[in-house]
Amino acid sequence: MNTHECRKVFNVQSVILSFFLSFFLNVYHLVDAESKKRDIVFLLDGSDGSRNGLPAIREFIRRMAEELDTDEDKVRVAVVSYSDDTTVYFNLNTHRSKKAIIYAVRSLRHKGGRPRNTGAALQFVRDHVFTDSSGNRRLEVVPQILFLLTGGKSDDDVTQAALDLKRVGVLSFAIGMKDAKQEEDIVFLLDGSDDTQRGFTAMKSFVQRVVETLSIGENKDRVSVVQYSSDPQTHFRLNTYTEKQDVLNALQEMNHKGGGPINTGLALDYVRNNAFADSSGSRHQEGVPQILILLSGGRSQDDVASAAVALKREKVVPFCVGTRNADILELQMIAHNPSYQPRLKPQNVLGKTIYQSIYLSLYLPIYRMVEKLNVDESNDRVSVVQYSREPSVEFFLNTYKTQQKVLENVRSLRHKGGRPLNTGAALQYVKDNILTGSSGSRHQQEVPQILVLFTGGRSNDDVRNAVENLKGIGVMIIVVGTKNADILEIQSISQESSHAFFAADSNYLSGIEQQIFSATKKVDTAALQAASFGKTAMIRPHTHASSGSIIINFI
Repeated sequence: MNTHECRKVFNVQSVILSFFLSFFLNVYHLVDAESKKRDIVFLLDGSDGSRNGLPAIREFIRRMAEELDTDEDKVRVAVVSYSDDTTVYFNLNTHRSKKAIIYAVRSLRHKGGRPRNTGAALQFVRDHVFTDSSGNRRLEVVPQILFLLTGGKSDDDVTQAALDLKRVGVLSFAIGMKDAKQEEDIVFLLDGSDDTQRGFTAMKSFVQRVVETLSIGENKDRVSVVQYSSDPQTHFRLNTYTEKQDVLNALQEMNHKGGGPINTGLALDYVRNNAFADSSGSRHQEGVPQILILLSGGRSQDDVASAAVALKREKVVPFCVGTRNADILELQMIAHNPSYQPRLKPQNVLGKTIYQSIYLSLYLPIYRMVEKLNVDESNDRVSVVQYSREPSVEFFLNTYKTQQKVLENVRSLRHKGGRPLNTGAALQYVKDNILTGSSGSRHQQEVPQILVLFTGGRSNDDVRNAVENLKGIGVMIIVVGTKNADILEIQSISQESSHAFFAADSNYLSGIEQQIFSATKKVDTAALQAASFGKTAMIRPHTHASSGSIIINFI
């Protein structure tokens, strides 16, 4: 959410991009398509430094309201503005018709004031807007969504407030404002494989809508379009057109490429070496932001990880839009890597990528469980392991000796990717390498040994021997399955019905967290009295086939 302190107007390109992403999120991937219920809160930066952005903000909210089912009380909308304090323009239960919402949005006035206290505003919407009395439907398992539209760095701390919102299940999007004079080099990379033939018209329409908002010119914004399937094809380069209408005409004439397989990794390398090259019109040497917008319709058949890393090393900022069949974890790998933060003006084109918000929610169950433990060297100890083809230790039982350190490292966990899902090998690894004296295990002191397994798919290898080996040394196994997990496999690993849990998605997972935690406490009472609550090892899959608590399938 950091931006430079200079005169700014709202970045309309970011608005259109965010609108499209949110449209995909809401229509296809967040909830049951039959309900489409959502509670959406728009939190607007009303400080003195963001005055020029109000017209674009109003237009963004109006277009969002027009697209959603606000007339049937499926989608509820609230608008809040802030500067040094926070003002509610209208609550979730104030307007129940599309017409009323749009009228209210058109009447919005700039709040004014300073300083910009984003942290206090986030805490305010959590305590006063995402509440039952304001029309919130969280208890009905309706998705809670926050759009933060901010014009600069907050004058107070936002960390705790943002975490508090995540704890109550609010999915947050930050949309930044930027200097109106800043130009950009934008490359659209379109999946033109056979899988996207039916949706290609919509892809073109999206690109056209974004281009229409840009200021195209040799010394302004530049646009390139590349299409790919098994191999990439450049339709036009960054320096091909200097007039907006020429770009729009070229897009209109563009045909679907077709073919397969989908080689996204190859295409990413291609745009890095060709589309973002000086000879193609890239101005990266002049410090002009380099932006890639990938529209994908399926899982790549080649490796994307190294190509994505190489792009970020070149200071390219990738955004990803996925259709229904896109691989969410693959796109996340491309779109977000906190190790690479290109220095743009502003530093974050959209504040934080959508994936950061979504992926952090994967680890909230672990975070909240750790919060309830008494973590120190002589009481509870915690270890976290991720796995797909092979396991990877995030930290051992004796790595961190305070709750704060464990929480900090859980909060910084990042998805590693990979396939297939070898749960059996991971379970054996935990027995041989985590629940050992050298790693901090105290099983020789009869401290309860507890393993909490989060899995999102059926194991590619046999789990039975590993389970028996763990049970043989007295390990209690609790299994939490999501979406594609095999229920019979979950039961066979846990071996006790009270130790097996299944959550259809992240909303249901949050509802059973207390049950999961309670299960960890139902161990031998005498052992607990003798040694407190032992230690807990938590293991999560990081394969593409198992996405933990996330089942939405977009960026």
